[in-house]
Parts: sequence; structure tokens; C-alpha cells
Amino acid sequence: MFEISRRAATVALIVTGIGAVAGPVGAQDIQYKNVSRVKFQGALGTMMNIAAKLGGGGGENVQTNYIKGSKLRFDGDKTSNIADMEAVRFIDINHDSKTYTVLTMQQLTQAMEAGAAQARQAQAQQKSAAAQQKSGGAQQGQGEMSFKFDMKVDRTGEKQQVNGYEAERFFLTMKTDMKYKAEGAAQEEAAGTIIVFEDMWNSKDVPIQQALERMQKEVPKAMRRAGAQDMGAAFAAQPQLGAAMKKAAEEAEKLEGMSMKSTMHIVLLPPGVEFDRALALGTDKGNEKQGGGLKGLAGGALGRFGAKKQEDQKAAEPKPQQVTLVTVTTEVRDVQLKSLPASLFEPPAGYKEVPFSMPTAK
Repeated sequence: MFEISRRAATVALIVTGIGAVAGPVGAQDIQYKNVSRVKFQGALGTMMNIAAKLGGGGGENVQTNYIKGSKLRFDGDKTSNIADMEAVRFIDINHDSKTYTVLTMQQLTQAMEAGAAQARQAQAQQKSAAAQQKSGGAQQGQGEMSFKFDMKVDRTGEKQQVNGYEAERFFLTMKTDMKYKAEGAAQEEAAGTIIVFEDMWNSKDVPIQQALERMQKEVPKAMRRAGAQDMGAAFAAQPQLGAAMKKAAEEAEKLEGMSMKSTMHIVLLPPGVEFDRALALGTDKGNEKQGGGLKGLAGGALGRFGAKKQEDQKAAEPKPQQVTLVTVTTEVRDVQLKSLPASLFEPPAGYKEVPFSMPTAK
């Protein structure tokens, strides 16, 4: 389902026009690079970064992107992905196995609906099992987790040149509050919060944005040609996801232009701790300050042994703080206006097609 979710996100981005701006649409083709780097933080990050280097990784990941009319292509190290809104299809290419899979818009909608049906079935089974345990006096289970999503965009007014384009700074914060309800408990308990905080520099001048805006206008026509149902119906089948997407679209209207450079911070907050944006942006010094965060999270659960009094132990233990788990930096480079061959948006010659298989409920 990961591939389906990624395609759905691509379509949703084009449909909602996140970051779209008004302006002239150029007819030239475009080629550009997305350069990203992942950095894990803290002691765990040190180990993972060393392991990545030993394995030959840990450097920049470069993806070359192409836009021609209503067609997009993304080239990674071993795979390519094509979104063709003219023919209403998505193509996944695996260069190692020399194979490709074609997915139509109608199949994508059906796959999302099938995934939603699986989720509903799993929830029904969990509720049924919980009811049987309660009526039969069975041993207490593991309980349930619930999630509340929110998203906010802040415009800073700061401006600077990023890779040759005038850009403005925005902060995007996505918040997921988690709560846990033990089996048989009357109330939920706070279980912490996950923050996805993005520090982004957007430009209204980059020609990529105008090209994506044109694709946005083609999506409704493409869906009608394919006979696909409204993608919103698939999202509506998953209320939390649908509500989050609606909220995200409303907030995204505050963004202007396309992100030329961004740093995404994935942050963990213990219960009762508010997100500190300045701490997330504090790089090394901020991470040192967060060093006691994981220790503080574990302290209450593990306890400490020794002869000290309980009051002294609590006073000595660091208070739980926010912890940055990982940062992902992404940058748009080497934007070129050029003529691209139509063959670039077709499966390579000699590659074998692997039919798309629709997920089925178990």
C-alpha cells in the first residue's frame, strides 16, 4: 500500500494545488534536481549515521525531475516514476529488474477504497474482540490509541535568494496528539505528541510552479476521461485522514510559491510538554539541550535503584523535554528550461510489464 499512498499524495498535491500561484504558464519543458539529506539526531543518530557511512550511504540523495506539459517524471537511483495526466496513468519503473507497472486513475481510486474497506474491517474486528473480552471476563487487553491531527502555516516575512530565486520563509507545523485508553478504563490518557515541523523557503518566480499549476487544471479533465470516481470519496471513507487533508488544504492556501529549500524536523513531545520552535531550530546547541529528553521519558517508567529518598530521586531526574528524532533537508537545484523527448515519459524499451494487483481485504 506504500506505493498507492505515494501516488495518492502526488495526485492530491496536484489536485489541491498546494502552493499554487497565479501567473503565466510557460510552454517550455523543465528539468531540475531535488537534493535531500537525512540526519538522525542524538545518540541513536550517531550510531545510525556511522552505520550509514560504513554501508556506503549517509550522503546526499539526488532525484532528477522532468515536466513536459501534463506529464511528470521522477528519477531516483534505481527507480523512476511517471505521472501522465494526459493518458491518465501512473508508471513505476524498476531499473534493477527492468520491469514496470502501470496504474490508471480508476485503479488508484479503487485501490484507495479497498484500503479504506480493510481499515474499517480491522476496526470492526478489534471492537468485536474487545466486546467479547469484556462480556467473557477475559484478561485485560492492550487498549486503544487515538490520534488528533492539526496543521498550521506561519508566514515570517523574511526573504532571501535561494539558488538564484527570490524566496520567502514559511513555517509549517503538523501536530499529531496521541492518547491511550487502557482496556476497561473510563478515560483516555495523554501519550505524547509527534510534531512534523518544516522550515521552508518558497519562491513564486521558479518556472516549476507555473508548470505544476497547468497540471492542476488538467486533473479534473483526466479523471472524467478515466471514468474515475471523486478521489474525495476515497478519503471520506477514512474520516481522520479526510479531515486532516481538508485542514491541510485550508492551511496550505497561506503558502505562496514552491519550496526551493526546506528542513523538516520530526520531533517527539512527552505528555504535558509544548512544542518549542526555537529549540527545534537550535541545531547542535539545541540538540545538546534535548539530551535529557529520552532519559526523562524513560525515567518515570523504569525508576531508579539506590538508597536515596524518592524526593531526592525526583529532584535529580531531568524533566522530560522535546526530542528531535531526525531532520530532512531538501533543496531544488539546477532548474533548466529545455526540450524533453516524449519517449522519456514512456516505459523503457526492453522492460517487462508487471500487472498491477489490486489489494484485497483479508
